[in-house]
Amino acid sequence: MGQHQAKPVVVGQSQKEDKAVYVRWNDKFFKVPSGIEAATVTLAQAVQLIIQAQEQAARNVLATVGKYTIGKNEWGLYVSDGEVKAKFKPGVTEDEAKATDAATCAEMIKNYKAWKKKNAGKK
Repeated sequence: MGQHQAKPVVVGQSQKEDKAVYVRWNDKFFKVPSGIEAATVTLAQAVQLIIQAQEQAARNVLATVGKYTIGKNEWGLYVSDGEVKAKFKPGVTEDEAKATDAATCAEMIKNYKAWKKKNAGKK
């Protein structure tokens, strides 16, 4: 389709039942609003989606602890190592999440990855 910040921008459609349209850029996926077909997405629209998603992600960051990011999204509070997002337990406040130390972040990520590996393929 084209490039954004010297990296390729690709538009595709999910092979899953929902057939969702997405934009892939810099090894990240961005969902295109429903009702828009993959063939009609322009490079300008794709770049706008990328920029909006990056701005939203920046607003969701609550704190940075070493190599970990503490943030919030529509599913709640989480800690991320840049690869995965491990959710905080229900009831944890934003202030409590922001006060989490690096060792606790590392433990949360480790536990999440172990859980994910153990439950891979189960539905």
